[in-house]
Parts: sequence; structure tokens; C-alpha cells
Amino acid sequence: MINWISPFNYDFALATIPIQIILLVFYGVRRNLPIRQSTCFWLVMVANLVMTSADIISCEMNEIWTAFPLWIMYAINHAYFLGFIIRGWALFAYTAESAHSHRNNYIFRIVTAIPAATACFLILSTPWTATIYTFTEDGYHNCFLYKIIYFSTYFYLIISLILVIYNWLKLSRRMKAGLFSFNVVLLFGILIRKQFYHMLVTSYFSIIAILIIFLTSENPDLYRESRTRLMNKNALDRIGLDYWENKRPFSIMTISIHNYEASKSVYSINKVNDGLRAVASWLIKTYPKAYHFYTRNGNFVIFMKGRLQTDPRMIMEDWKEQYDIQQRFYYGDIPLKLSAMLLPDYLILNNELLTGDLARYGIANAYNENRRGNYVFSDKLIEGVKKQKAVERAIKNAVSDNRFEVYFQPIYGTKEGRVCGAEALARLKDPVIGDIPPLDFIPIAEKNGDIMEIGRQIFEKVCIFLERIDPSELGIDFINVNLSPTQCMNHNLSGEFSDIAAKHNVPMDIFDFEITESMVDDYEMIQMQIAELQAVGAELSLDDFGTGASNLTSLMNLPIHVVKVDMTFTESYFAGKADFLPDLMRLFRYANMEVVVEGIETAQMKKKMAEMGCDYEQGFYFSRPIPPDDFVKFMEDEIDLLHEWNVEDSSDIEETQFDDISDRSEKYFKLQEENERLKKEADANRKIAELKESVSALLTNMPAMTFSKDVVTRKYLACNQAFADYAHKETPDGVVGLTDFEIFDWDTAMHFIEDDKKALSMDKPYIFYENVPDATGHQRRFQTTKLKFTDDTGRQCLLGLCQDVTDAMRIKNEYTERLAKVQSQAHIDALTGVKNKNAYQDEERKLDNLIMSGECPEFAVTIFDVNDLKKINDTKGHKAGDDYIRNACSIICREFKFSPVYRIGGDEFVVISKGEDYKNITELVNIIRKRNEEALGDGGIVIACGTSSYENDDSVASVFTRADKNMYENKNDLKKRRTD
Repeated sequence: MINWISPFNYDFALATIPIQIILLVFYGVRRNLPIRQSTCFWLVMVANLVMTSADIISCEMNEIWTAFPLWIMYAINHAYFLGFIIRGWALFAYTAESAHSHRNNYIFRIVTAIPAATACFLILSTPWTATIYTFTEDGYHNCFLYKIIYFSTYFYLIISLILVIYNWLKLSRRMKAGLFSFNVVLLFGILIRKQFYHMLVTSYFSIIAILIIFLTSENPDLYRESRTRLMNKNALDRIGLDYWENKRPFSIMTISIHNYEASKSVYSINKVNDGLRAVASWLIKTYPKAYHFYTRNGNFVIFMKGRLQTDPRMIMEDWKEQYDIQQRFYYGDIPLKLSAMLLPDYLILNNELLTGDLARYGIANAYNENRRGNYVFSDKLIEGVKKQKAVERAIKNAVSDNRFEVYFQPIYGTKEGRVCGAEALARLKDPVIGDIPPLDFIPIAEKNGDIMEIGRQIFEKVCIFLERIDPSELGIDFINVNLSPTQCMNHNLSGEFSDIAAKHNVPMDIFDFEITESMVDDYEMIQMQIAELQAVGAELSLDDFGTGASNLTSLMNLPIHVVKVDMTFTESYFAGKADFLPDLMRLFRYANMEVVVEGIETAQMKKKMAEMGCDYEQGFYFSRPIPPDDFVKFMEDEIDLLHEWNVEDSSDIEETQFDDISDRSEKYFKLQEENERLKKEADANRKIAELKESVSALLTNMPAMTFSKDVVTRKYLACNQAFADYAHKETPDGVVGLTDFEIFDWDTAMHFIEDDKKALSMDKPYIFYENVPDATGHQRRFQTTKLKFTDDTGRQCLLGLCQDVTDAMRIKNEYTERLAKVQSQAHIDALTGVKNKNAYQDEERKLDNLIMSGECPEFAVTIFDVNDLKKINDTKGHKAGDDYIRNACSIICREFKFSPVYRIGGDEFVVISKGEDYKNITELVNIIRKRNEEALGDGGIVIACGTSSYENDDSVASVFTRADKNMYENKNDLKKRRTD
């Protein structure tokens, strides 16, 4: 035990010294951010350690001051006072840097530096002026300006708190918590020090403040990417902002792995990570003086300090040479292909506000730009990015002012022989830019989330249009409305659209919603949206088939009745590059799907597509997309022409009478010609249908048909009564000795012969399925098996068996559907219809895997607890309690429209928010809490809630724990207020 000389208690101060040393060593060894904020923190730690050590030593030496030279006494006391003042100023400077406040305001800097500078001057002059302290014959004494030490401290703490409050809305939640709490802790520590003078507690509260800063903002691991050990995107944002605010020049090189996603699919995560580490090592070696970042998803950034001393094109030529060398000597398992773009400092200087957008463009488009020979940003590329930003602003303004317009493009029905519907399309005309093509504004709106509101506005304008006309009078049978993938993430999509349609007295069954092929990948989501929209009367069709990579089997299994073939297929077919298009259309017809073909631009294309069996046609041949009033006029003209044609067709017109109508429009003659052709086709189809009905009537309820035939003569050798009935023979003897051509019509006989040839070419049974209509017109599914064999006489024969498997297939499909339903119900809460705890645990595992791989997106976990459920159950019964839970669930789902809601307990719900809901999470939680305020007053449903965002946690459970804690704090507060 140490016997101290002075009366001061050093316990708190001594305990902090090891912690301070460890932090200093750790912070010094680990690479921290090269920004002024980190420099301030470093100064805080050094000053605090000097202050703490000097405080203890000076207190002891002051008791025996005569044993030391006077200059040593002043030196050690100066170290304490200067450390105290510099620490206070450095903490203020750290706060100002973190809040990004008054960085370029030199007057503010000078004014706020005056207290510290004055105090330091007075301390240094103390040996001669005795302003702060002095040594007399009876020892150490504080002097008349000693209190300036505390004045300086109070001044910086108060100014710091003012800066935090002033910049509150600009700060992240983590920075708010860190800056505010450490300043309050320091203020509290000063007050305690004043009350307990003989206890050295200042260092104790200082180390608490330092730990708060370290954990919330200055831990180097917060800015390190775990796999490559390079700095991460957060570090890039902070360093870039620091350079930009302090007007320091820098250049950026973006490097992207353009086969990154494919590599993750083909190779293991470990091998991909090895490849990332190899790229990171190569970049560090190639650019040792730059800062290196890995921003995830296969994207690297090289941050080059200062002005470029070499021509940017030469820098990129050198990069290509270095990359070629690296590729030749790389022996890893994964061939990662890199693309790069350089953004020079002079372009950043001239486009400061666009730097982030330019960097993102470089990351996203480096591969395509490199293929064009572009490795350095040019004015032309920057103009393209500026245009994109202008379109973004135009979209925002148009959404805010409800300025998106709806246009209609007619859709022609080949069976009806007329235009019978239209596709509703969004159009944007900006007052500044002018007309903005959909290909320009739709991808941007998809990316920033505005497509949700655009979709609502367009749908409502379609409903307004339909409300003011009579669709049936104009011959409008349906209107197609496009749905974006983002819209389909809205779990209340059908409810929103139903409400809008009901508001304008428009039935939902007139709408056919088009989904893009890429959305089919999310099978569960599409199934849910189709079921909900069909429940309110609408239908869904597949748009732009051929532009995605969806599985045909999955498409066939979806309850979609219309497929729209993309115009690129149409163009390719007529250019002789897509001969498979007729087969594709037969495939869809075989699956009982109607086919719409886009890109019809000529009469030849129109005629050919109809001959292939296309049900609907759309394209410029009929009309370009036109405004609502023009569309009404188009449909009225269409009706007039058809009516005129029908009147003339029903009368006995002499040949000479056509001379009087020679001035008719080209469109009229096209319609006349088309109707003539369709009449002929209808007569032919009627005859074929009558023949098929006569055949199919015999197939109804047949157990099986069997036969054998001679391969060489093609004559039937034997058959059963079922086949004889099918062949219109009274007995099997009536079939024996005849060929297919003697029994059936030409087309049927040729069909059987083609099947025989396939069976004879195979060494195993040839099995195939066909749909055949029965007497009532319903499709029946038949399975036919043909097998070649040799009889006792050495004659080659063919054995055939045809049986009705409709019921068996139905049972199989029902079983598959029931299995899918059971699997779905295993993840659905029976009471509320939202996802259950099993589904939440599955999602938690998925996110944990993404966290482990380093590819986890931003997300937030929000936990809800429905108050007073037990009270409702006890007083009103469990039925009322169930209604209470369902109503609470509806409130949560209504606010968190784009996030999955999970019921994980009796009265507990969880929401995992990404995308738009994540961006607005604070606002959404505040809406729930504001609603709670109203519920406390009127006795409504009170839902306690707490949220927490993912902040590089090790698992989802950590985020959940924080959210749960916040929820219980809110729950206790609500209960207390209800009691009061």
C-alpha cells in the first residue's frame, strides 16, 4: 500500500491511467481515419493522459515543493493546467468537426480559440505574473485568475452542447448520442469535482467521455471492411467530406469486379473472399501512397491525395499495364475481371456537388465504359450524369405536383377484329427539360423509390378517365396497367388499388396488371400479389417476355392468363434471327395462355402474327401512345368505321357502287380486308371444331384405348373396343386391316404417323401428352405410350396405349398445391394473416448469412408490443382479444407498407425494414407514437414500439436486443402515462 503525502484521493485517477495507455496504443497501432476529427481525438487522449499523470505527481510534489528546483515545480504544474485546457479545447474542436459546423468560418474559429489561448498564455506567464498559481514560503497557492481555468472549461462545454443542438437534424443517431452524452458527462464531472475537491475525479469522467467517443465514432474497426482489411464506405464518406469541406484536392479511381455476382454463384464465398483479398493486396502494392477502400459488392475505390502530377490518361495506361501483369501472374481459383474509371481532381473541383454521383456512375458503368475505350471521366460523361440528376429533380417535382400524365396505346384483338383495349403508360413533360422518355425516368424512379407514388398517380388518373367515359360504348374491354417490382413489394397493393377504383366507381375486373419477367424470380411475392388482385377481380399478365431469364416451367405454373412477347422478339423474327417464335407461341397456347405481341409496325407483321395464333397485337401500326382525349377520338373513329363496314356488308352492293366510296381511308380498307379474311378463317375453324367435337365426344370417360399396327404396311393388327369406338367402327374387326388414312382425316393420320416415327426411332417407350376437348368443350389430358416390338413371325410392330389421365393429373396438381399451401401456412400467422415466428427465424438466418459474407444491406428491426391485450381477454373475452390483435396488426401493416410484418408472440410483432421504409424508419416510428398519443386520450389501441438499425453488428440478434430494449422503455413510459 502506497502512503501518499497529500490529502487528495487518487483512486479514480489511478484507475484511468492503464485504460488511457491501452486506448492510446490501440488507436496508434490501428490505422485511424486521416481527418481532422481523428486528429482532435488523438489530441484529446494525449492531453488527458498528460493532465491525469501531472495532476497526481504535482499534488504529491506540492507537499514537499522545497525538495525540488522551482522550475521543475512550475513545469509539472504547467503540464497539468495546460493538459486541462488543451483537453477541453480539443473536445470542443472534436465536437465542431463531428457536427461539420463553421469549418470555413475563420472568425468563429478565432473567437472560440480565445478562451483557451488566453488561459494558456496566463498559465505560461504565471512564474512571473502569479496570475493562476504561485509558490510562497508556505507552499502552493491558487491566485486571483485561477477560475479562468473553469471558465474555459464551462465555455467549451456550453458551446459544444449548443453546436450539437443546432446541428441536431443533420447528425446521425449515433453521432447525436455520442456528442451529446460525452459533453453532458464532462459537465457533470466538473460539477462533482467542485463539490469534492480532494477527490481527483476529473480524469475519471474524462475517460468515460473518451470511451463514449471511441465506441460511437472513433473505433478504427468501424471503418474497416472485415475481409479485405481496407477502409469501408463509411470511411470513404468521412474522408471525402473532410477533404471537400477543407478545400483539399483529391482524385478518385473506381475499380469494379464486373463478374462478381456470377463468381459468388459459381464459387464458394471463401474463394470469392480470397480473390477480394488478392485484389486488395495488389492495389495497396500498386498505389502505396493512396487511401484504399472496399465498398462491398466487388467495388474498390482508390483515393489519391493532392493534385495529379501526371496526365490522367497516362495514369490509366499504367493501370492497364499493371493489371495485365497481375492477371498473368495471378494463380487464384477465381478469374476476377476488373474495370476502372478515373475521376481527376480538376473535374471534382469543377463539379463538387456531383462527386458522389460521379463515383457511383464509375462503379456502376466502368465495365461498359472501358469496352468503349473510356477510362477517364470526360465532360461528356459528366454531362450525362448531370442530365440524370436533372431527371431525378424533375421526377421529384412531378411527383410532388402530380404532373405525371397517362397515355394509352391501343391493343388489337385478332379474334375480335378490332381494338378492344389499351395499355396505360406514364409520360413526363418537365417545364425545363421538356419531354423525358420513360426509359430515362422509370429506372431512376425505380431506384429512388418514387415509382411507388408514380404508380398510384397513374392508376388514379386511369380510373378518373374510365369514370368520365362509358368503356363499353367505346368497345374498351380491358385496360392494362404496368406494375413495377417495387410496387409489388407493397403488401397492401390490392387494397390501395381497390380503394382508388371504388372512389371513382370503376370495377377492378377491367384491369389487367402487367408484371415484368424479372419479377418472377420472387415466386412467393408474385403468388401473393396475383392471389390478392384476382380476389378483387383483376388479372395479371406477364410483360416483356424474353427480356429476363425466368424459368418457363415457373411461368407455366403461375396463374397468369396472358403473356406479352417483347418487341425485340418480333423485330428479330422479321429480321430472320428468331425462327423459334412460332414454336414459342404454340407453347403458350398449349398452356392455355393468350399471347400479346408488341412491335407490330406493318400490315405484313400484323397478318403474320395473327396467322401464328397471336391473340392480341400492339404497336405503331395501330397507334402510338396517345393522350386520353385522343384515345377516345381514336376509339370513336374505330367504331364508326366498323359500323359503316357492317352496314355495307349486309346489303347487296353492286360492283359499280364501290366507285362511290373510292375515297375511303386506307384504314377502312385494311379493316375490310381483315374482316374478310377472318370470316373465311372462322368458317374453316368451325368445320375443324365440329370434326374435333365428333372425335372428342367418343373419348369422354374412356378408360384406355389400345392397338397394335404393322410398321411396314401401317395397317392395324388389333385393337380394343375403346379404340374401335374412337375410329368410328362398330367392332375392333372394323379397324383391323385398315391404315390411318382409311380411318381418319388427313391431318389426324399424319399426326399419328409422325408420332409412330418418333416411337420407332427410340429404344425405349415413347410417352407424350396431349390436350383433347371432350363433347362439352372441356379440355381432357391424355397420355399416349407407343412401343416398338417384334411378333412371333418376325414382323416389326408398334403397340399403343392411350388413356385419360385428367383426373390423375388433377389429383397430383391438387396435392402439389396443398403441399405449397401447407408450406406457406407454416410461415403464416393464422389469426392475422401476416408472417409468423418461423418466417422471422428464416429471415433472420438469411440476414445472418449475409452479415457473415459481408454483403448485408442496410436494415432496421422494429419491435411492437400491443398493450392491454390481457385486460381485453379478461374483460371482453378472447374473441374481442383476437379482434384487438387483428386491428393492431392492420395499423402496423398500414404504416410499414413496404416491409414484412411478423407476429412472433401473442401480442408482439416484428418488422424488418429495408429500402424506402428503412430510409423513413424514424418518421414511421414517430407516426406510431403520435397515434399512441391520440389513443391514450380516446381509449384506442396503444402499441409500444422500439427500433434499432444494423450498425455492423455480428448478428441480427444484436439489433433485435437493442430494439427490444427501446420498445420496453416506450412500453413502460406509455403505461406510466396511462396511469397518470
